[in-house]
Amino acid sequence: MLPILGIETSGDLCSVAVLSEGKKYSEANLLIKNIHAEMLVPLIEQALDNISLSPRELRTIAVSIGPGSFTGLRIGLSVAKGMALANGISICPVPTMEVWAFGISKILPEGSEFSVILNANVNDVYLASFRVKEKAYEILEEIRIEGKRTVKEKIGKDKILFGNVAFSGDMPNSFLPTGREVAEWTYLFGKDLLTSNIDFLEPEYFMEFVPKIKAKKK
Repeated sequence: MLPILGIETSGDLCSVAVLSEGKKYSEANLLIKNIHAEMLVPLIEQALDNISLSPRELRTIAVSIGPGSFTGLRIGLSVAKGMALANGISICPVPTMEVWAFGISKILPEGSEFSVILNANVNDVYLASFRVKEKAYEILEEIRIEGKRTVKEKIGKDKILFGNVAFSGDMPNSFLPTGREVAEWTYLFGKDLLTSNIDFLEPEYFMEFVPKIKAKKK
């Protein structure tokens, strides 16, 4: 399974990492909006060069599959597919919310309950709830779509929030998953998701993509 290339493009962070034997890794990140299409491939090349690996030496490409930014997810998966086809590599589609939970579980005490809340559109959010268990996580409530007006009441004041949606000016706790988490998650939990049949592999949007159309100026 190793070396694994992890790709995370579900949000503003464009992040890649190569996880190799002995828990060695090379990571490259850029936190700049709308940079994924331009910089994802150069970041991959940088991460591989740092540990003197060629794309053909990779065994697995792990890519964040959603939910998240429609454009970001599609760019990440398109690059992963291209590399997989060119080099005969399997892909692991990694559930984005679980990557968040996996990373967060490293920084919270055992038994902590928390929710991950991500922006879906103007009115809705993606929401999932977890508990830290044995240095990993268990799912308390599966991912669902909730209206922004009601979601805070349903979560409850006792749960810790992580994500990118502000309520009354208060942002949740800061944490962004990286390509490293994507690669590590795949190594620990992703063996059953590995696939070489990538023709029909698509991002998990969880809701229909509605493109924004700018009104014409009169």
